[in-house]
Amino acid sequence: MFCLGCANAGLAQEDDRGFLTRKIEEALAGAGRDVRLEGFRGVLTSEASFDSLTIADEDGIWLSLTDVVLDWKRSALLRGRFEVNTLSAKSLDLKRIPKTEEQAEVPDAEASGFSLPELPVAINIAEFRVDEITLGEPILGEAVALSITASARLEDGEFETDLNAERTDGKMGRFLIDASFEQATETLAVKLEVVEDSGGIAVRLMNLPGHPELDLTVDGTGVLSDFVAQIALAANNEPRLTGQVKLSAEPVAEGQTKPARRIQAQLGGDIAALLAPQYQPFFGDDIALDVDVHTAVDGSIDVRAFSLAAQQANLDGQVRLNSDYWPVFMDVDAKIGHPDGDAVLLPLGGPETYVSAMDLSVQFDAADGDSLNAVFDVRDVSRDGNEVSQAQVEMVGNLHGEVGHVGQVVGDVTAAVTGLRLADSSLREAVGSQLNVSTNVNYIEGQPVRLSDLVATGVDYGVRGRVIINDPASGLLTRLNVQVDAQDISRFSALADRALAGAVAVSVAGEVAPLAGTFDVEVKGRSDDLKVDQAQADILMAGRTQLDIIASRTTEGFKVSKLDLSNPALQAKGQADLSSGDSQVQLDATLRDISLLAPEYTGSLSVKAQAEEDANGWSVDASADGPYASRAMVKGRVTGPDADVDFEASLPDIRVFVPQIPGPLSTKGNAKKAANGWQVSLNADGPSGTKADVSGLVADSGDLDIEIVGTAPLGLSAPFLKPRVLQGPATFDLSVNGPPALSSVSGTIGTAGATFSAPNLRLALSNINTNVTLSGASANVDVSAAVENGGSLKVSGPIGLTGGLNSDLDIQLAGVKLIDPSLYETVLDGTISVNGALTGGAQIAGRIDVGQTEIKVPASGLSAIGDIPEIQHVAEPAPVHLTRERAGLIQDEDAEASSGAAGPAYPLAITVNAPRIFVRGRGLDAELGGQLQIKGTTNNIISSGRFDLIRGRLDILAKRFTLDEGIIQLQGSFLPYVRFVTSNTTQDFTAKIILEGPVDDPEITLESTPDAPDDEILAQLMFGQSVSDMSAFQALRLASAVAVLAGGSGINVIKNLRTGFGLDNLDITTDEEGVTQFEAGKYLTENIYTEVTAGTDGSSEVSLNIDLTKSLTAKGAVDDEGDSSVGLFFERDY
Repeated sequence: MFCLGCANAGLAQEDDRGFLTRKIEEALAGAGRDVRLEGFRGVLTSEASFDSLTIADEDGIWLSLTDVVLDWKRSALLRGRFEVNTLSAKSLDLKRIPKTEEQAEVPDAEASGFSLPELPVAINIAEFRVDEITLGEPILGEAVALSITASARLEDGEFETDLNAERTDGKMGRFLIDASFEQATETLAVKLEVVEDSGGIAVRLMNLPGHPELDLTVDGTGVLSDFVAQIALAANNEPRLTGQVKLSAEPVAEGQTKPARRIQAQLGGDIAALLAPQYQPFFGDDIALDVDVHTAVDGSIDVRAFSLAAQQANLDGQVRLNSDYWPVFMDVDAKIGHPDGDAVLLPLGGPETYVSAMDLSVQFDAADGDSLNAVFDVRDVSRDGNEVSQAQVEMVGNLHGEVGHVGQVVGDVTAAVTGLRLADSSLREAVGSQLNVSTNVNYIEGQPVRLSDLVATGVDYGVRGRVIINDPASGLLTRLNVQVDAQDISRFSALADRALAGAVAVSVAGEVAPLAGTFDVEVKGRSDDLKVDQAQADILMAGRTQLDIIASRTTEGFKVSKLDLSNPALQAKGQADLSSGDSQVQLDATLRDISLLAPEYTGSLSVKAQAEEDANGWSVDASADGPYASRAMVKGRVTGPDADVDFEASLPDIRVFVPQIPGPLSTKGNAKKAANGWQVSLNADGPSGTKADVSGLVADSGDLDIEIVGTAPLGLSAPFLKPRVLQGPATFDLSVNGPPALSSVSGTIGTAGATFSAPNLRLALSNINTNVTLSGASANVDVSAAVENGGSLKVSGPIGLTGGLNSDLDIQLAGVKLIDPSLYETVLDGTISVNGALTGGAQIAGRIDVGQTEIKVPASGLSAIGDIPEIQHVAEPAPVHLTRERAGLIQDEDAEASSGAAGPAYPLAITVNAPRIFVRGRGLDAELGGQLQIKGTTNNIISSGRFDLIRGRLDILAKRFTLDEGIIQLQGSFLPYVRFVTSNTTQDFTAKIILEGPVDDPEITLESTPDAPDDEILAQLMFGQSVSDMSAFQALRLASAVAVLAGGSGINVIKNLRTGFGLDNLDITTDEEGVTQFEAGKYLTENIYTEVTAGTDGSSEVSLNIDLTKSLTAKGAVDDEGDSSVGLFFERDY
């Protein structure tokens, strides 16, 4: 048990030692500073030590200490003393100056307050020793090694210190400080020696030009009533500065027990060689400093003489202070200038600073009254491109400082700067060329400094008010009440890097303590037509804007007790109370009309929000009411490990944003903090049953791991596809894994049983089944559909979703039947591939096999009234307009204008194979076949090949002509171009009929050999005789033939005869033998029709038709030869 206890004690001691080591490391460490302490022991003994201590930053170790020992007397602490026998280290290695991290720290809500540091006053260190100190090359430009020993004692009115350091790296370098003071005898001894070779430590630290050899001594011993210290500084064995400091005592005055003291200093020499060459003319080769100060027993100080003489600067003065340290007399004059009036380079750090003259004068003599005058004047200042022609500060006032009374300084201070030209053009434009400041300064001893009637003005801006400044112990507590006015802030545009405009007035009243970081102020502001070069903000800030803020910051936190902003567009009110772990924020804001930001919408937008912070984080409760009854809400904890937020939004009708789609849109969801991000779930409901569910993780890194599932009706596309219509449900099941990019999206999008109709294309698809698989920024498409007129269509292949949408699609046509009742009917089979960028450049290639095809040559529409003129619709009802628009009868002028613009071009390589094409109409009946090659691009289609005549005829009034020639070609468009030729040859005459042109509007021409008029050609074709030999009825037949060829059914002569005789049918025909027949028919009743036929050859026939039902008709006929016939006929129209 004893052994076990000893073991436990040892472990406890080890744990304590590790604990203390860690605490010391943590105390010494900081931002960018990593501390390691090894071998720490003896913390509870009189000899503490550690093996090593290293301090490192991101570039590695920069300080190392080894074998450090502290031998001290712990019991002395009980007597208020700190006694050290030995403080030693074997080595100290400072490799370089450590990096300092510049961090943009967010200030705490609470202020830190202000306090003065407390310092120790009693020390006794018998021995301090470091055997080897190494300074790395980055510190002084070369590596340096030295050793140091020292001691120090401060006790019982005696002070003594002794420090010796010598370089140990082979170069000469000795540093000595030996000083002591005995209060009882007032004996002071001071000895300082610095002796170094060229390039030593001291000259490098002082950055003396050339790094010369240095020899500095300060040596003095004696009582305070008769002490003289000699000072000598030599460089490269040349004296540069010599002199002495003398302390003496004057005879004890009558009634006094102590003597007055006198301090005298005279130093002079040629220090130019120790200065940078450019500054040597300022000091010259003989500089002199002379000081004579008397201190009386009552504490008054008399600076009887103070002078500094250099080549381009002189300072002379006398100052007397009474025992309360208030001035009794001041006569100070300082001048800087070149004897010849040239510019003087001032010995200042940074960029070179030149002046032509600088004067300072302070005058005060209590014996002549309390008047105080001070003037500072500088001319022709130039520094780093900044210039001032003249700057003058003057104070005229009074000084009261009698002993035993409260001292006071009061006066008027004015400052004027003219000819100001700043190097920065932005600042130059903002500040202007002149500044004027005036104020009344009033300081009463023990009270704050008061600046009243403060006025600072520029060209068209100014500051006015009053300021009260307390002492540093209060943190420089400042009470202020100032107003800032800028009539035209455009002058600050370049400074703000944006175009500004408008007028601004701001007042600030309250208290500010800069050193303590506290304040309690009210800021009131006004702007008129403020513009900040941001379109939306400029609109919102039009007119007059009023701002009122009351804010404070104390050691307890930051508080905004009032926030009120108002203008014609905005209204905002708020409050805030912020402190660590306990904060509240409230905000109510209203945008009076959103049309200011979005002209296409109207209505107000209001937001109400509350936020609270506790030990677990921030919670919010915010809601917004927008135009068109839209609403949004966010509620829950938004920070901390237990963050959990609910949110929702709704819009009763999305037509305000998408006019083509009516219906509500709403969403509701939750976001909950997870270990590595936010777990999100969201449900959305849209018009016509659109739904989407989103769930998954949004990682802190920005990566996503979410699922998106939902449905959408394809009918929503109707407004964008019209007159085409797409119907059916679409479903999607997607995942996003990775960064928010298309490459992270996978899943499927599909349809089942969808339909599509395109009335203007006379195309309808049904049973459209789609499956789009997304993966790795590409989509694999698989679409199949049935064609309503017959056949099927299938599209499959990948499409890239980046860049130009690169694709490799395969389109299959199987028995696709296409019908245009007035032009064609065909069946297509084939395979088309689309390979390449869908945005332009993809090649369209493949083969289309055309099945049996019938092309109709339409009638020309010849009628008694001619073509129907364009109809102007007046007060057209909306449904009628919509029907005409869907039918393609209304042309959009903008669409027409843009239709001719060339879009992306797609190369073509399509073979069209059509073995049997029938062309019929206008008496034409032809069969053709062949093959086409479609090449070029979609912007410039080039076709080669054609469909040639296999057989065909042209029938005109029962007369048949065999076609001699027939072709179908595609010439620049997909509308077929036809040419058919037939001829008739007699003994002396050859005639041709040519039908040629687009299939929907071909032209007919007549040719003959020898040449003849068109009526003569037709007469020869139809009757084989000249038009002059035709009978009247043959002339009528000829006219009818012209109508047939032109696309009509006859001419108006027949119509006029039928109408004149009151008949329902009248027709006149002529056969090849010239026999003419007349047909006349009329309805006897609604269901009985009779017809009589008579020919010029004596033949005749009478027929009778009786409609028994809509589909069943009884017919009977008898002719001139006594033959008769009877029959029943069944007909049904589809």
